[in-house]
Amino acid sequence: MKHVLALILFLTPAYVQAQDGSVPEPQQITTKKIKKKSAKAKTDSGFMSSTGRIITDSRDVVSDRVILLANKVDGLFGNDRALDEYYKSSLKITTSSFYNANTGTFDNNFSTSLTLSLPNLKERERAFNDYWTRKPDQPPTSVLDEDFISKEEFKEQNPWDLATETGIRWKWPVAYFGKLRLSRSYLTDKWVDYWQNEIGWDSETLWASKVAVTSDYAFSKYFLFRFLNQANWYMSEPSVFGTVHGPSLIYSFEDKSLFSTDIRFLTRSYELEMYGEGYAVGLTYRTGFKKAPWIFLEVSPACAWMYADGFTPSTSVNVKLDFLFGREKTSAPKPTNPLDIL
Repeated sequence: MKHVLALILFLTPAYVQAQDGSVPEPQQITTKKIKKKSAKAKTDSGFMSSTGRIITDSRDVVSDRVILLANKVDGLFGNDRALDEYYKSSLKITTSSFYNANTGTFDNNFSTSLTLSLPNLKERERAFNDYWTRKPDQPPTSVLDEDFISKEEFKEQNPWDLATETGIRWKWPVAYFGKLRLSRSYLTDKWVDYWQNEIGWDSETLWASKVAVTSDYAFSKYFLFRFLNQANWYMSEPSVFGTVHGPSLIYSFEDKSLFSTDIRFLTRSYELEMYGEGYAVGLTYRTGFKKAPWIFLEVSPACAWMYADGFTPSTSVNVKLDFLFGREKTSAPKPTNPLDIL
C-alpha cells in the first residue's frame, strides 16, 4: 500500500521535477504553456503584419510608378492634362504639316493657345472651411498660398482643376476658339483615371463639348498602357455626335523622348443613329531638346479606314513642332519634373 501511494504521489504533476531540480507548482506549468502560446501568437501576428506591409509597399510602388510615368508622358506630350494640373498659365505655339499619301497633298497649320489655370477648387474649399471652423483667437490661413504639388498629395486627395483656354488658328479665314475645362485625376490602386469635361465655342464648329476618360497602367517605369474613351458633341448641330476609343502603348526613354503605338475606333451619329466611322492605327515619336527644353518635335505616321472613303486604307504622316512656355504652380522649381519648361 505504501508503495502504491508513493507511485501515485510521484506521478502527480505537482511533484514532477523541473530540469533545474526544482519542483514547480501546477500553476507555473500552466503559465509556461500560456507564454509559449502567446509567443507563437506574436510570431504569427508579426508574420501577418510583415506580409501586410509588403503588400502595401508593393501597391505604393506600383501607384508611384504609374503616377510618375503618366505625369512624364503628359509632360512630354504637353497636353491639356499636364498644363492644367501643373501650371498657372501656359502658352503653346504649334506648327504642323499633314501629308496625305493617297492624294499627295499637304495641309499646313499654325496655331497658338493660351491656358489660364483658375484657382484650385479644392484648395479654396479647404481654405473656406478652415476660415469658418477656426478658433476665435486663431487667424485665418492665407487663401493665396502657393499650391505645392507632390506624389503624396496626388495619392491622397487630388483636387479638381479648372482652366480656360483661348486660341487662334492662323489660316484664312482666321479661326479662333475659347474653352472652359474641368478635370480631375483618380488613383485606384494600379490605375490612374483622368476625367475631363470641356465646353467651348469655335468659329468653325460653333458650340461643342467633350467628355473624356483616360486610364493609365504602368507595366514598368518605362512602359505605360493608356486607354482612351472620348465623346464629342457638336451642340450647334444636335444630331452630330461622335466617340473615340482605343488603347496606346507608350515607351518613354532618355527622359525627353517617347514612342507610342495607337489603335483607334471612331463612331459618329447619322440622323440620330450611331455608326462606325472608321478605324486607325498610328505610331508617334515625340522628343524634346535638352538645350531647349521648351521645344518638342513630333512625327506621326498613320493608316486609317474611314466611312467617307469607303473604308479603303488611307496613309498619312503628320510632322509637328511645339513651343511650350509656362509658369509652374509650385513656388520652387523642380529639376526632376519633366514639365519644368521655364
